Amino acid sequence: MLHEWLSYLSDDSKEIMTKNILTLDLSLSELEDCMYRLRRLVDKSDYYEQILLMQIAPVEWGWKKIEKFFNCTSYQARAAVFQRTEEIDLSKPVDGRGRKPFDSKVAELIQDFYLDDEISRQSSYSKDTRISKELGTVVIRYMTMSIGEAFQLFKIKYPDVKVSRSKFHTLRPKWVRQDPPHQVCMCIQHQNIELLLNAVNKILRRRLNGSDLVDKTVCVHPTEGCYNRMCDACCNMNVSSLFITDREDIDEKADTSWSLWTTSNNHVELLHYHGSFRSLIDQLDSRWSSFLTHTYVTRQQREHIKTVKLTSHPTTFAVVQMDFAENFSFVVQKQIQSAYWHQKQASLYTVVITVGTNHHNMVIISNRMVHDTAFVYCTQKLIVKFIKDEYPTIQKINYISDGAPSQFKNNHNMMNLAVHLQDFNVKAAWTFTSSGHGRSPCDGLGAFVKSTARNRILYTVKSERSTKTTNLSIDEVDEESTDEENDVTTSHLNRSIDVRWIGEEEVEETFQTVLKKRWSTLTTKGNEFTSLNCTIYTVGQK
Repeated sequence: MLHEWLSYLSDDSKEIMTKNILTLDLSLSELEDCMYRLRRLVDKSDYYEQILLMQIAPVEWGWKKIEKFFNCTSYQARAAVFQRTEEIDLSKPVDGRGRKPFDSKVAELIQDFYLDDEISRQSSYSKDTRISKELGTVVIRYMTMSIGEAFQLFKIKYPDVKVSRSKFHTLRPKWVRQDPPHQVCMCIQHQNIELLLNAVNKILRRRLNGSDLVDKTVCVHPTEGCYNRMCDACCNMNVSSLFITDREDIDEKADTSWSLWTTSNNHVELLHYHGSFRSLIDQLDSRWSSFLTHTYVTRQQREHIKTVKLTSHPTTFAVVQMDFAENFSFVVQKQIQSAYWHQKQASLYTVVITVGTNHHNMVIISNRMVHDTAFVYCTQKLIVKFIKDEYPTIQKINYISDGAPSQFKNNHNMMNLAVHLQDFNVKAAWTFTSSGHGRSPCDGLGAFVKSTARNRILYTVKSERSTKTTNLSIDEVDEESTDEENDVTTSHLNRSIDVRWIGEEEVEETFQTVLKKRWSTLTTKGNEFTSLNCTIYTVGQK
């Protein structure tokens, strides 16, 4: 090794350095002794001093030569090279454990970002609940995009926040998962575009996604006209022009196959197609305009709902998100085989009320299996009474729901909304989510209630609890619940859920005495409806 170093010093290309060394008037034995003592010094130094001393090696040396000469670990050799090239040469590395800890506010911001409905959705499955040490029982959320896509959106939304991708990944809450189970109730427009892009990616070996392509087919600062194809600057751009430069090259591609969700005679099915690559591209281009409009509506409604929830206040208005959960089927422990085909069910109507920073959960149970506007009206009576009792100064209620036509988005419900002030002495508004994008906290609420009820039924109840009466709130301690994330057994007090009951007889009576007469005065013409006691309103069809 010493001869190698001397060979380096005597190289013609380093004549100046050689002369400087020779001016020291050192003999070969003295140089050898100097190198020996240097290596002894390295051996007797602490960990970080060793990395400092290794930096005196020639700059041309890589980490492998440093490792061999100083007989150190590869990590130390790499650290010496990094310190010399990336940090300050001939300096001791700083212990990372002593650096300023990661900003807790930024960590909280990132975790809240993961919980945004645009990034992840709550599971509606009753078994998708876990016990968290910090929060108790939580409902599993599944990401709607990859970690990389979420990170890019975060950087766009918060450009001044400095965080690496690896740190962003580690801050993902444990109950927010990447790989969802069987997904249902998806948006047909988004799914069809995704299916077409998957087929394109297979041929072109690309990683195209709809969100990026939407942003590239509109102006840098898009307006509503850009998404509606009314902007002169971007209205003529085909999405295929972003990834196909030579149109003649399309015909040279091999035939391919793709799938699409189609509706025929009120029947929806997934059809599979096989054809030329040009046919696939034409199919994508023809659907892109409507997809742009749908994307704009979805984004605007999502932002509007977020803004409404943030600006609610006890002295102004409350936000009420509500939806029907899947009916709960009663199960019996040690049930006989034939009883499976005769299970009784109950309707679950889930409600999440937001007033400023306060949140209230409500579940309305009923033996009425018909989910219609009459049932919704009866639930409104309970909801309004609860809000007025808790917040007497509230002036308005903003309802948020999906666009289910049999329950919410119909003329009967709009007429009830028109007379909401007369019925309940409080103003009201109604916000519908975009078609196919009705996921909300109500899904997780329904999953939690059904999971809790099923566990209570199947759990072998202790004798002292067998005579306990049922409370009108779910507010008990979950015992022996295993947290799969931390592999520990915990006990935690669940957040209270107000549980109410509406009988089938009450709904029928309300319909006969109030709603039937009211709706009989309703006449429709196109998208407009009018009543003898109301002005004309328009029901949106988006």
